[in-house]
Amino acid sequence: RFEIKEYPICSSVEYRNCVIENVDELFDGSYMRWFATLSQPFAEGQLDKRPWYKDGFGFLAPDAWVEREPGTVTAHLNVTFAVLVMDGVQYKLIPFELPDPSDPTNPDKNIRVLGFQLENRVQNGLIGEVHPEAILNRRALYWAEQVKVPSIVTDFHYFQTGVEVPLAEMTWDKIGKEKMAEIFQRLEDGNVTDLRELNSLPIMLDDHYSDNYIK
Repeated sequence: RFEIKEYPICSSVEYRNCVIENVDELFDGSYMRWFATLSQPFAEGQLDKRPWYKDGFGFLAPDAWVEREPGTVTAHLNVTFAVLVMDGVQYKLIPFELPDPSDPTNPDKNIRVLGFQLENRVQNGLIGEVHPEAILNRRALYWAEQVKVPSIVTDFHYFQTGVEVPLAEMTWDKIGKEKMAEIFQRLEDGNVTDLRELNSLPIMLDDHYSDNYIK
């Protein structure tokens, strides 16, 4: 049995008060083992049965063109947040959980995913300085108040730039590029439980918010 290290809980807005000191805590399971202790059941009738769809930009999320059934919930997206700074690059950590379609009200079967968003500017083919605090605060508030679906980036490059994002690339290197592609393909084919094969390693979430994320 693993000893579970305790971490503080932070809201989307206060996430910078919850600092992950070492990236190893994301890859040895320490942080996500603790996150599992926060799991909550999804209520009867909350299962979002919409198919997952990968758009032309490589973002994977429940199909926004399929109307959501009233009362359904895609994921628990506001459980806790944290920040990691590695080699001058800042990441907002957004762990979330989805219900297992076979037993959606059982929190022990929830599918837990460690998402993150890059908080640095990407320009001229390079990762630059961290965005101004006002921009980060606006994004944090939008997530807390509006976002209903996680939009998974099915690559380790930043949106339409070809710039490799180091934290995502570490996951791709550990699991393997072909395996990652298989996992995301099976998710698009309707097998959401295959996200468990990510082993709760960090994957990038889109930060170019659109109306699709609030449906």
